[in-house]
Amino acid sequence: MGEYKYIFQEEDPEEFLTKTFDKEMRVYLNSSVKLGYQLAIDTLRKDESWLNQLRGKEILPRLKTYAVEYMIVQYIKNGLIDLNYSIEYTSRRNNTFLLFNDQEMKTNLIVNQATSPIKPSRYAKYRAYRYNNFETYFDFATNSYIEEKPVYVELNHGYQTDIPIFSVLGIPKNNQLWYTSIPVDKEFELLTEDKSKFITTENEMSDFNIDDFQKHIKESDAQ
Repeated sequence: MGEYKYIFQEEDPEEFLTKTFDKEMRVYLNSSVKLGYQLAIDTLRKDESWLNQLRGKEILPRLKTYAVEYMIVQYIKNGLIDLNYSIEYTSRRNNTFLLFNDQEMKTNLIVNQATSPIKPSRYAKYRAYRYNNFETYFDFATNSYIEEKPVYVELNHGYQTDIPIFSVLGIPKNNQLWYTSIPVDKEFELLTEDKSKFITTENEMSDFNIDDFQKHIKESDAQ
């Protein structure tokens, strides 16, 4: 076996996160959470909703994450969030989720519902294998160092309420600790620029098309 030198990630986690997801993007991500919750609740409140014919409120937690993902996609389609996305399977292929990437493929972003902003999402295999992507590490299976994998980022929201109590963007170290995290629900108050464009955009984006949202859910589940 050749000589290997373990190289830790040189960039500071907070610097990496704030540079890759700038303040404007973080404001839009937070808006996606707020508008997603509104969309999920509005969808279930419709008496004729096809979702109520299935499991109704039992699927509301999953519906919220679907709706947040859907709103991020709408911001992307409107040219306001510069990310790509794809529908992926969980590790056991029994569920799907949207995987978001920046244009340079430096990050994998997954949206999750969580119980607290203090720590990352609960353990799940499809998330856990991404945890060490912020550091160079030795892969014993391939006898090589892994240096260029995308950094795993979570956009977590919660919890069991009609409006989100928190939304946080962070780089998990494991399911208990963050390398760094940003409470994006506080970002709007921190803006020193003209806030009117964000308010206007949020009002425009809140003109939901529930039929289009239901089509999005069906397409996601059909993978």
